[in-house]
Amino acid sequence: MFLSVAGSAAAAQGLSLTTNVYIRGLPATTTDEGLHAMCAAFGAIVSSKAIIDQKTGECKGYGFVMYVNDEQARASINALNAKGFQASFAKESFSTKLKNLQDPNSTNIYVSNLPLDFDEAKLEELFQPYKILSHRILRDSNNVSRGVGFAR
Repeated sequence: MFLSVAGSAAAAQGLSLTTNVYIRGLPATTTDEGLHAMCAAFGAIVSSKAIIDQKTGECKGYGFVMYVNDEQARASINALNAKGFQASFAKESFSTKLKNLQDPNSTNIYVSNLPLDFDEAKLEELFQPYKILSHRILRDSNNVSRGVGFAR
């Protein structure tokens, strides 16, 4: 289950998405530490993440590196592309756009990866002993849970 309060790490640190680099073509043996070490030569890194397959424990072939500024990110992209990787500025996901639009003082909590049999009573129980003003599980047109809920 994933819990998120409005806002993103990049926005909280005042960074734009032009500092976040998406890298494809990584070997299966790539680790978070290895990706960080490989990309540190291009500038100061805020965060880095090699995307690992949960079942195999191997890198899925891509990852992300966020730099302190745009120039370092651009230098990284140019150098990595010259080395045969496919690097570009990361695109903003729908969920990130949604988070960036939210009020930072909001008390709404977004909950994802809920079991499909989770109902409103279980969602309310999840947040006990806190006082819940309202809660909701998103459902499709057949009233089947989408595995996402909100609590306020």
